[in-house]
Amino acid sequence: MTDPVNNKTLGGLTYNANLVKSAKKIGNNSYEIIFKTGEKITYPEQTPFKPDLVEGSHYVKDKDNPKAVTGESLKTLQTYFREGEIVSRDASITQNIASGLIYDDTRFDIKNVMGAKFTSSKETVTRVLLDNCSSTTVDLGANNSKWYGDAAQIRGGANNEVILDSNDSATINLKNIEGEGTAAQKDY
Repeated sequence: MTDPVNNKTLGGLTYNANLVKSAKKIGNNSYEIIFKTGEKITYPEQTPFKPDLVEGSHYVKDKDNPKAVTGESLKTLQTYFREGEIVSRDASITQNIASGLIYDDTRFDIKNVMGAKFTSSKETVTRVLLDNCSSTTVDLGANNSKWYGDAAQIRGGANNEVILDSNDSATINLKNIEGEGTAAQKDY
């Protein structure tokens, strides 16, 4: 049996409203979503990939420095073409909760998000997957884990960081990182 889903979109980011305590615009092109379990994500307006900016298989917004609206290089952008068709790049965050006898384990999958900051909760052990995100920070050190450490995995994307406390861990480009401090994707 599956839990009910009520997808909403705020500032270009899709989330399940059934799992959210509050979602609001907090400034000029900035948004915040706070989950019922206490985790929080703040982010700027997420600009979707715009097919009208593509001419054939070349990006034409800036011919001297071909970059996507989201800051990706032309090489990265081209991976989203499939036989002349554009593959969707919608930004989303999903949450799954596993209850246990000792603690609650929450898992977040964050996909195609740019410029966000995700903060863990003091009430749960958090597992985060950043999938094809750019310039996003995951703050696992916010809860100062005592018994069970939080974990993050970065898959694809660029310029992402994970802030860890002494019990947290991260996997960046298949390298395992443990210990207190900031782990930057560019270093692995």
